[in-house]
Amino acid sequence: ELGLITVQRVFMIDSIALKNVMQHIKHDYADFIEILPGALPKVIRSILSNVNINIISGGLVNDFEDVNAILKAGAIAVSTSNKRLWPS
Repeated sequence: ELGLITVQRVFMIDSIALKNVMQHIKHDYADFIEILPGALPKVIRSILSNVNINIISGGLVNDFEDVNAILKAGAIAVSTSNKRLWPS
C-alpha cells in the first residue's frame, strides 16, 4: 500500500512454530519471510513446498557450507553478522 518491501521474521523453535508460521504466511502479505536460525534447510524446503514466498535465512550461519546449504534449499538470500561470509 505504501510501496514498502516487508520482511516477516520468524523463529523456528519447534514443530508447533513451523505449523503456526505456515498458517500465518498463507494469510499475511509480506514480500519475504526470514527464517531463524538459518541452519534449517529442511524447514526452508518444507515451507517452499507449501507456500510461494521469498525466503531469507539467518542466524547461526557459521561458514560457507551453511550459506550454500541454505541457498540450495531455496532461500534467495542469507543474513549474517559473520563478516567472513560477506561478499568482498
